[in-house]
This record gives sequence, structure tokens and C-alpha cells, in this order.
Amino acid sequence: MTETLHNGWTLRFRPNVHMYCHELTATRGDHELQVSCEDMPSGGVGIWPYSLEFDTATYADLLVALRSWAADLDADYRLYVSRDEFETN
Repeated sequence: MTETLHNGWTLRFRPNVHMYCHELTATRGDHELQVSCEDMPSGGVGIWPYSLEFDTATYADLLVALRSWAADLDADYRLYVSRDEFETN
């Protein structure tokens, strides 16, 4: 497990907790969020924070942290900012 700080969020990542699924937890203040994260059939890591339910400002702030964290991965990634939109490296 790795733990890093990005944009005020502590991100804990434990790879392959079940086959191709990873555990990604984002914590800041009273928020502790489980972010969906798994290997994708096309290769790389998929990250799906858009299904988390909280205010727009907090979501935007979390996206900044996830972008920074994903950029540090030693893998391709897709960060799904909405159901049909993703960012990648």
C-alpha cells in the first residue's frame, strides 16, 4: 500500500485487492471516500470518481488531487470525470 498527499487529500492505494480491482481511498477532513479503481481491459488503470455524491466544489478539488496522483502512476490511466468523459496521459 502506498500513501501520498495531493492537493490536501491523502490518497491510499492498495493494488490488486481482488484480481484486477484496486483499493483507492481519498481522505481529507471529514471526508473518507472509496474511489472505484481497477485495471482496464484495454490496459492501464481506470479511475471512476464521478459516482461519488458530494458538492461540486469538493468534487472539483478531489479531481485536482486525483489528476496529480494519476500522473505519478507508472501506468497509463483513464480518469473518468463523468460517465462519458475521461482524461488520460
